[in-house]
Amino acid sequence: MPSFTSISKTGLNDDNVIFDANEDGVQRLDQQHKVVYSAMPQLVLAFIDLAESGYRVLDHATGSGIWLRDVRQAAGGASGTWIETIIEDSYFPKETPNDTSYHHQSMTEPWPLQWQWTFDLVHSRMALPGVGLSSLEDAVMNLVKLLKPDGWIQLVEMQWQD
Repeated sequence: MPSFTSISKTGLNDDNVIFDANEDGVQRLDQQHKVVYSAMPQLVLAFIDLAESGYRVLDHATGSGIWLRDVRQAAGGASGTWIETIIEDSYFPKETPNDTSYHHQSMTEPWPLQWQWTFDLVHSRMALPGVGLSSLEDAVMNLVKLLKPDGWIQLVEMQWQD
């Protein structure tokens, strides 16, 4: 029987999150990244050159961290601070580079105060529907509050058309 995670405050799936809490879930998210990347091969759309050192980048709802690994590779080894957040700790890799850290964080919960106004880029992909019954506006504004005054937010979501 597959293992599933349902993170919900009320038991009613109020934040709309149900997924595999195992290697199958990681593989599914990695495949999703490859599909999105094949359709949109520019990983960073912001006017920021991550090949320069010193940037702070947060990948919200990171899954296995594949997007940030690809961004770090494209940055050509530039030093920086790379932070990844997700609500399923089992997705955290066993080994990470010294400048990369993983944190348990839900978009419907308050972010660490010490992170506010500190990031050059905040990336979120296929995550916003997970707010469920929580306020989408609050979730996005909380991500915006993580940015430096001249920082960028990159929200990547699907739009279905009939």
